[in-house]
Amino acid sequence: MRLRTQIPVVDGSMPPDILAIQKRGVLRVGIYNVPVPPFTMVDAKGNWTGVEIDFGQMVATEFGVKLQIVPTDSYDDLITLITENKIDMAAGISILPIRQIKVSFSNPYYIYHPHLVVNRLAASQRGWTTPALILSGMQKTTEPLRVGVFAGSAVAQVIKQNFPNLQVVMYQDRDQSFLDVANGKIFASVGASPLSIQDFLNHNPQAALRAQDIEVPQIQDLLGVAIPWQSFHLRAWLNIYIEYLKQNGVREQLAKKYGY
Repeated sequence: MRLRTQIPVVDGSMPPDILAIQKRGVLRVGIYNVPVPPFTMVDAKGNWTGVEIDFGQMVATEFGVKLQIVPTDSYDDLITLITENKIDMAAGISILPIRQIKVSFSNPYYIYHPHLVVNRLAASQRGWTTPALILSGMQKTTEPLRVGVFAGSAVAQVIKQNFPNLQVVMYQDRDQSFLDVANGKIFASVGASPLSIQDFLNHNPQAALRAQDIEVPQIQDLLGVAIPWQSFHLRAWLNIYIEYLKQNGVREQLAKKYGY
């Protein structure tokens, strides 16, 4: 997956936003410090891995610099770090108008439908026996059904817009929200990605008996690379590079490697 586009190293004629990275010798890539498969994960040695890490390494290689991973506590914190010029980019960020005011985004490189973990028994008791009935029931119900969302998550904001009558419960620990669904403490919880839910259910077979994974097809989450708004050339380069990776089969290789 190592493709080179032959970018010159520390050439004074380079655009200033790219030249600054090359002179520093480090590409600073921000990530959310909670694993979100397949985008970010922690391997057996405690090292970060995943799609975002691989992508950051490929960009760093193109620029002839080292990769520095900068974990932070929330997606909103990533936006702040970009505006304060403490990181150069952050991948896997939901593209939202409210964020576009502060930073720029590349074109979307991953588009998916959010998934929910839903308590099977609670849904069945209401006669919601299929995913379509569950989603319809959640939209129409006047009950204060409790739904867990992850603090600072863009998908959480979209869920609240589409299911206005639900009672939102904020969580700092995504797996705990999934466990609370399985234990009947809340009706449902929003997953960061389909793979993050499957990973949880695969590692918690008892929870899988009491909870189910359903897709929310009417909602799309567009993920892109967030960068400082001043980095015009970096944004243009990223758009071309993302397309370059697609055309050369790297996207399919990453999908196969991380199972998404």
